[in-house]
Amino acid sequence: MPSSPDSSSDSSGSPPTASDGPNIEAERCLPGVIIATRTKFVASFLQIAEFSIQFNIPELREEVWCLLGIVPTDGSMADNMRKACSYKAEKEVTSGSQLLQAFFNSASSAQTVYNLEILYSLLMPAGQLFRERVSDFQMGFFKSGGVQCVLNLITKTNFLELADTWTKRSAYLTLMKIAKFALTTVAYAKVYLVAEAMRPESRSQISSETQEAAVILQQALQCIPDFILEYVLKNYALSLGHHNAEE
Repeated sequence: MPSSPDSSSDSSGSPPTASDGPNIEAERCLPGVIIATRTKFVASFLQIAEFSIQFNIPELREEVWCLLGIVPTDGSMADNMRKACSYKAEKEVTSGSQLLQAFFNSASSAQTVYNLEILYSLLMPAGQLFRERVSDFQMGFFKSGGVQCVLNLITKTNFLELADTWTKRSAYLTLMKIAKFALTTVAYAKVYLVAEAMRPESRSQISSETQEAAVILQQALQCIPDFILEYVLKNYALSLGHHNAEE
C-alpha cells in the first residue's frame, strides 16, 4: 500500500544529534588503540613471535605478524626511535649512531624486525600529514649516522643468525627498502654538491674524476621507476639530498 506524503515524512529518519559525531571515548576502547597505547601488549606479541621462531611454529608466527600488521605502531617504541634519531638532542656519552644501532642488536629476532619496520614507517610514512615532523626525523636519521648504521647491518655476518628463513627475509626486505632510501638521498646530495661547485660564481674546485662520478650517479638516478612509491621516494630523497648538501 503506497504511503501518503504525510506518512512518509513522519517515517523519515530523525535529525542527526551530537552523538552522531566522533566519540573519542569509544575510540579509545577499540582493540587496536588499546594495544598501540599499552606497550606490554605489543611486547607480549613479540615474545610469542620469538617463541614461534625458536620452536619452529610457522602458523603461530604468521598469525602474530598478521595481528601486528593491522594494529597501530607501538607509540613508545616509535618515540624511542625518534629520540635516537634526534640530532638536536644532547648526547653525553653514546653517539647517535650507537643509539640507533642498539635498536637492531636485540637478542630477539622478532623485536629487531619490528624495529626495522618502525624505522621504515617513520622514514617513508604512508600519509603526507605532519610533513615538517617527518622531515625533521629524516634529517635526524642522517645526522645520527643512519646511513652507516644501515650499511653495518647489511654487511654484518651474524645479523639475525638465530632467526628462521621467513624472519630473515622479512628483515632484509625492510632493510633493503631503508638502504634504497638512504643511498638515493646520499646520491642526490653528491650530485647537488658537484652541480653547485661547477657554478661560475663558485670558488670550490673539484677533480675531473669527481665530475665523472657525479654524471654517472645522475644518470643512474634517472633510472628510478616513476611508480607512486618510487615517485614519493625520489621526492623525499631529492629534497633531503639538497638539504644535507647545504649543511
